[in-house]
Amino acid sequence: MTDVKSPLLLCFLMFVLSVSAQKVHIIDMNRDFVRQNNVEGFEYLHDEMNNDTYAWLANVLIEFDTIHPKTLKEFYLKLNERANKMGANAFRVKDADLSQTSESKFIELDFFFLNYEDRKENKYLFRDESIYIFGFLGHHKNMAGYKIEINQQKLIISEQSYLEIHPKIGDELQIKLGRGLKKDELNTIIEEGMFPRYYRFNVYRGPFSRSVIDEHEWSFGEFLIRILTKRQFTLS
Repeated sequence: MTDVKSPLLLCFLMFVLSVSAQKVHIIDMNRDFVRQNNVEGFEYLHDEMNNDTYAWLANVLIEFDTIHPKTLKEFYLKLNERANKMGANAFRVKDADLSQTSESKFIELDFFFLNYEDRKENKYLFRDESIYIFGFLGHHKNMAGYKIEINQQKLIISEQSYLEIHPKIGDELQIKLGRGLKKDELNTIIEEGMFPRYYRFNVYRGPFSRSVIDEHEWSFGEFLIRILTKRQFTLS
């Protein structure tokens, strides 16, 4: 039986009460962990980090009803806030299924405290020159997806999906969104040892309509590639 007096549990009870669209279940937790104060950051914990650089805190299952384009980002920010309050500053995705056809949409996560002196090493382990390109992060009732061009290859990137591209070092990757004066274009030179890039799109409607290409923060990007569907794409 779960100890309701546990500070970690109390933090998550507050989390459950503050998130009405999702259900949060604490599967297991580390009762011996001494919670740190003023914890900041929320990094994806690389699988190759040494065990003595971090401590496991809890395993949590989150169930979703409906996922709209803003659901995952808003939930992630709330997750970051509550994880810090319980003493966690790192996480891993253990399992996930967010498909529209699934009756039970869920994400299962592990939370950790990563030693501050080891955070730089953790981030550097992610360097591999990969490019990730994301579609809508949830269901969009008015658009099938973003119409984009990658090195003049036209395609539609559908909702809750992403592309993973591995260009050669020294190559230039050109991404275009939109047309005419309202389009946006981004060029990336692939350099050896660079960190992955996690590109996203925004299309603003109205009198000042425009298309914008920018990036997700790296930990959120690593979170997304483990919960969304990877689409097949070959760079010609």
